This record gives sequence, C-alpha cells and structure tokens, in this order.
Amino acid sequence: MPTLIDGTRAHPRAALAITAGATFAVTLGVVGAWMRLNRAHKRRELERDVKSSVHALASSSTSTGSLGTLVPPAPVSGVPFVSGATLEYDDKLVREHLARNYAFFGEEGMTAVRKATVVVVGCGGVGSWAAVMLARSGVGTLRCVHSLSKFVDEGITNVVSGQPDRL
Repeated sequence: MPTLIDGTRAHPRAALAITAGATFAVTLGVVGAWMRLNRAHKRRELERDVKSSVHALASSSTSTGSLGTLVPPAPVSGVPFVSGATLEYDDKLVREHLARNYAFFGEEGMTAVRKATVVVVGCGGVGSWAAVMLARSGVGTLRCVHSLSKFVDEGITNVVSGQPDRL
C-alpha cells in the first residue's frame, strides 16, 4: 500500500507543498503562543500600574474624596481647573473661529448649538474624536464620561465588561 512519503518521492512539488504547509502551521502556532503570552504579560503590567496609580491618587492630597472629583494641584495651560467653571471668550473671536458653522447653520442654528448640552459616553477611539469635533463645532456644554473597566477586561466586548456583575 503506497504511503504519503512514497507519493512525495515521485512528486517533489507535493513534498514542497506539504513541507510549506507544515512550516506555516508550526510558525503560526509559535507566533500565536508568543502573542498570547505577551498580551497576558502586558495586561498584568497594566493592571498593576493602574492599581498603583489609583492607590497613589486616592492617598494623595489632591483628592477630594472620590476619584471622580480629582483636582490637579497645578494650573493646566495657565487656567486653573474648577469643576463647573465656565470661561468667557470674546464673541468676535468665537464667531471668527466658527464662521463656516455660522454660514451653514445660520444665526438661529448656531445659537441652538452654542446653548446645547451634549454628553459623550465612552471617550475611547471614537468617543474622544466625537468630543473634540463637538467642542470645535461650538457646543456650549460638553460632558465626557469614560469607564476604566476595559483595562482589566481586555479582550472582552464592552457590552459584557460593562455589565453590573463585572464592575
């Protein structure tokens, strides 16, 4: 009864194809295992860093009691951060910056946009850009909400990681 090896002696291209397939499978397995180990290492390292950062922030003097109300100890870009503070800008400067928006929406439309309040939930890859574009379009009040639960649950969908039993 002929075997696979006997057939490859007669057909060198078949031997080459079998060798290439086996090499591909072994390489794929090794690279996949290395990537899983590397990802697990990075996940543990990130989890350790986040926990130490949270612990350091919670025990520092800049905290007012909860992580949601941290106030930086120094001014950011020359303007101190105060929760709920509003900054007034020269109307001429704002109108110049938003000239195309005024041309598109008109005076009434831009008045509505400037008075609007928008909440962006999830400031990751898409949400952060959405928040930037909303701010640049002249939205009056912009509130951004983001959860850190994704750092611990890497590889799990946001729907699953946001369930109450996983928080």
